[in-house]
Amino acid sequence: MKTRTYSPNAIIAVLAVSGAVVSIMQTVFIPLLSEIPALLNCTAEQASWLITATLISSSVAIPSVAKLADMYGKRRMMILSLAVLIVGSLIGAFGTTFPQMLVARILQGFAMALIPIGMSIMRDQIPPQKLPGAIALMSGTMGIGAGIGLPLGGFIFQTLGWHAIFGVSAITGVLSLIAILIVVPESPIRSGGKFDYIGAGLISLWLTALLLAITKGEHWGWTNPSILGLFAASAALFAIWIPLELRVSQPVIDLRTTMHKPVLLTNMATFVVGIAMYANILSSTQMLEMPTSTGYGFGLTVFQSGLVLLPSAAAMVAMAPVAARIVTQFGPKRALLTGCFILAAGYAFRYLYISAVWEIAIGAIIVSGGTMIAFSAAPNIIMRVVPISETSAANGLNNVMRTMGTSVSSAAVAAILTGVTLEVAGGAVLPQLEAFKLVYIGAAIAALLAAFVGWFLPRNLDDANVAVSAGVGALAHQDEELMHERPHEFVLHGSVTNIDGIGINNAQLVFSTPEGEQIDWERTDAKGNYSVTLPEPGQYRIVVHAQGWQDLEELAVIDEHHPPRQVIMTAGVRV
Repeated sequence: MKTRTYSPNAIIAVLAVSGAVVSIMQTVFIPLLSEIPALLNCTAEQASWLITATLISSSVAIPSVAKLADMYGKRRMMILSLAVLIVGSLIGAFGTTFPQMLVARILQGFAMALIPIGMSIMRDQIPPQKLPGAIALMSGTMGIGAGIGLPLGGFIFQTLGWHAIFGVSAITGVLSLIAILIVVPESPIRSGGKFDYIGAGLISLWLTALLLAITKGEHWGWTNPSILGLFAASAALFAIWIPLELRVSQPVIDLRTTMHKPVLLTNMATFVVGIAMYANILSSTQMLEMPTSTGYGFGLTVFQSGLVLLPSAAAMVAMAPVAARIVTQFGPKRALLTGCFILAAGYAFRYLYISAVWEIAIGAIIVSGGTMIAFSAAPNIIMRVVPISETSAANGLNNVMRTMGTSVSSAAVAAILTGVTLEVAGGAVLPQLEAFKLVYIGAAIAALLAAFVGWFLPRNLDDANVAVSAGVGALAHQDEELMHERPHEFVLHGSVTNIDGIGINNAQLVFSTPEGEQIDWERTDAKGNYSVTLPEPGQYRIVVHAQGWQDLEELAVIDEHHPPRQVIMTAGVRV
């Protein structure tokens, strides 16, 4: 039987478009918010839940769905994500009540898990020379989709009505699903095992409480007992969740990997870049829509302001190959720093030049370019330092940090714009121009803070000889344009025990070529089990380190069907 071939370019295109489709859900409904109370016979506060629900459901879904992708199949979870999006969109397209719309928006948010899974499946299917650009584009789809969503939502609402927004979402979801079924192969890399249902439930609860408190704090009041209670509940659930995740065999989030310095710093920087990025979208649309009676506003409609900002979304697409070149030539750490400095420069431009529509458009383009470079660097760092079998989960957590940053940004921008105000003709209270300048100053500081955090990333991340785990399985002899599924790449499951067969927890295993080039690494779970991904059968150097035990190093010939499943620490003798 002829082996089926897959085009890397087609895979990249389908995954990137699918990422943009689900990302549009972040902002496509914003133009309707002022109309929703009349359309659905609800209050303005209730209407705001249609945005909040999508944000929370996406953050809650990402960790669990990404972990399931690592365990049971990435393509399978992408299909599930799009199927949920389609169901939610159909409910919205035919629904007429507020509860139906709320359910629809919750289900639409679920699909955001597709983005980190898409980056992970690129690792498994895209040749190394194309991978940085593919990752950059996929990572940037969150910003690209958010930028497209505003004018698209306004246009559809004005021309076809609000139900059509859900209808278009359903159609694009179906098309994306069909394209994935045809173009994207299933990844052969699956860790398997038992899903951590309790851990998934706890992370969902504490994330929900935290994000609800952040997003509703400005509306309900930061000292409101409900807000304080949500923060307290989130902290309590988080405190319960941590020790549980450290004990279970296959946690939803591997905290030991998460606390690995490069991963921790990258997630911190991503969180702060998320704050800076979202301030651009929020402040730009509001300034453009401010009435001319403020002395600085332009009086544009939501649709018009979205069109002004559309080039900034296009700039992110155009910057993808540039970002990839920076990552490839100079390393992901330098790319992260470069993106942050461009972000800061963009906000400096925005602070100085805000008297014309074209100036706002140019400032937004600069900020978007910096965002793309910074966000393209983050997943490239993540996939250099985490075990191959955890790339979806690790990228998922990075996306959650990005989403949390946008939530904080939304709350901070709202607080500034409602705190520094003026009264215009007719008695309306609107933000002063100084309020927008404060937003730009704060966003620039956030970008510089992200650069400060990124500065402490290990220097060797940018070394040319540091292998990207994402490219390990993509063998050098594969054709650049058409590549076959890699039948030899496989997941090795094993255990580290003492001489009595008792598993050793938190032992670190590093698998390298005989010459010492690292391929993959992993830590054992509470029972001493591990999983690593190897490109093909052959000889490998295994180094095992466990606190309190003598290090073990050996050369082993590993075959997919007869692997050395058990590593016994040196004579079972503790040091």
